[in-house]
Amino acid sequence: MATKNRSNRARLSPAGEDTPATAESAQALADAFIRDALGEGRVRLRLLDRLCAMATHHDPEVARAGVQALYATIVEGLCDDFSDTGVRTCNLVLLRVLSFVTGQPDGREIAAALAPCGPDWAEALLRRYERLRTPRPLPAATREQVRKAVVLSRVSAGADVAVTSVIVQRLLAALPRAEIVLAGPGHLEDFFAGHPRLRCLRLDYPRQGGPLADRFAHWPRLAELIAREAEGLENGQLLLFDPDTRLSQLGLLPVMAEGQTWYFSSRTNPMTDREPSLPELANVWLDRVLAAENPAAPRLFLPAGMMAAARDCCARLRERGAEAVLVVNLGVGNNPRKRLPGPFEEELLAALLKARGKSVILLDTGGDSEEKERILSLVAAMGRQGFPIGSLAQEEMAGWHPPFAHGVIGFDGSLGALAALISQADGFCGYDSCGQHLAGAVGTPAVIVFAGAPNPRFFARWRSPAPTTATVRVEAPPAAASERAGLIEAIVSRLHSPL
Repeated sequence: MATKNRSNRARLSPAGEDTPATAESAQALADAFIRDALGEGRVRLRLLDRLCAMATHHDPEVARAGVQALYATIVEGLCDDFSDTGVRTCNLVLLRVLSFVTGQPDGREIAAALAPCGPDWAEALLRRYERLRTPRPLPAATREQVRKAVVLSRVSAGADVAVTSVIVQRLLAALPRAEIVLAGPGHLEDFFAGHPRLRCLRLDYPRQGGPLADRFAHWPRLAELIAREAEGLENGQLLLFDPDTRLSQLGLLPVMAEGQTWYFSSRTNPMTDREPSLPELANVWLDRVLAAENPAAPRLFLPAGMMAAARDCCARLRERGAEAVLVVNLGVGNNPRKRLPGPFEEELLAALLKARGKSVILLDTGGDSEEKERILSLVAAMGRQGFPIGSLAQEEMAGWHPPFAHGVIGFDGSLGALAALISQADGFCGYDSCGQHLAGAVGTPAVIVFAGAPNPRFFARWRSPAPTTATVRVEAPPAAASERAGLIEAIVSRLHSPL
């Protein structure tokens, strides 16, 4: 159990024990933890205890910073390393945080849910995790009797395209008599509702903000929802597929019986000759589970009405005189490392508009309020440059009358509507975020600006393997105007050239 690791305790530094509880000190403690964990292999558990205390602090700002430090810096930092060391350390971190939460008043329900695992639940969960992470085949006889397969969402939309959609397609082919149920956030309905054998079960997860206990509070509800799905079915007729999701705290928390659970260990690499992308890794795992090589590329099953509205919208733009319809998404999924600073974005949009004839950029304004404000400011800046600007809401797509054939239109809609527009556009451009996976899944030519990768493995895992996608990797943000101009020229030329 993580809390009884004497060898780790013996090497702990008392640093941080008397640090004042502030947002800045929370980030400093998290930085120190991740630096030692990935650099020297030291797991400084007392720093985690200090951060847990901050995450439940009476000052809301300190509490938010504590939660952010634990998850955005430590947990995601360990996951982004895509290594066995990162996996082992991440498990210790999550169990330490879970132990803290179960001792809090708002953690009683979670503690009760852990009771069946016994008093040494942390050790039991670790042993279970190690058994599940070894791929085991799904026998043909079992596949024949399955009537329902529940696939947990990866929570983030991009990962649900890159990983979950691959698993869904392989299961649709391997389990011909089964209904496939996807459990997770609302974007699943947007991405997969267009297939008759797919059904979505709504369950949200607090990726940003919220009390620390909320990171685990959804787990008993998830287990209850899955138990309801099993009602009326015989033993073995319902299976659970966990793609290394936050919903199960990366495979640690049991949602169904172990014998009915298949877990994809996405942060380790069984290959020795190269670093594959996440869709490739998912296919390798499924080859072993299903005892068949039938690789699937990321794909979306968008609702017919949404696709019809997107076709109508883009057709009217072309009728208006637009020679090229481009979709641009400059969201970074709350990861500022992925964004290039300064005037890069404004210069990129201007270059795209000037590249050839009359073109219209549909600029996605989605995201949280801060990101939306940034994108709307960018639209306004293009107007000050003299380009026509406008706006379009998802509800207006069908039957829309475009105001011009050359300029920037801020688009406000769901991820599904964005994907539908990308599928009808002539090209897509964006950062390494959800948009690149949407473009790859619908086969639209795309150029991705991949910045802020913490290591080569991260780049290899998250790049889109689609043949229609070109990736421009940026090691460091271009500071000089000439450097930005060279980067933008490379992006524009790739987007307007056959990929």
